[in-house]
Amino acid sequence: MNPTVELAGVLNRLSAVDPVLLGDAETVVALQRELERLAAVTTRAVAAFDAGRAWEADGARTASAWLAVRCRMPQESARRRVRLGRALRHM
Repeated sequence: MNPTVELAGVLNRLSAVDPVLLGDAETVVALQRELERLAAVTTRAVAAFDAGRAWEADGARTASAWLAVRCRMPQESARRRVRLGRALRHM
């Protein structure tokens, strides 16, 4: 199964949970940690996307421009994600 499909399923189930059940300190910390882990995975994926230059197929001038348009995110956030991905790639 596609990992993003699996992730979507998990997030759908988690979204259906009553927020009151997620409102304790331990769960909030755990959710924040998982959010940061997902951001790290996303940054690694963006780095691979950038390096592979797959964004050129859509006529984008840069990976960050593609990311901003396709993911509907602010241009500066997209630039930051690509810069971080490049930095990680070179570590």
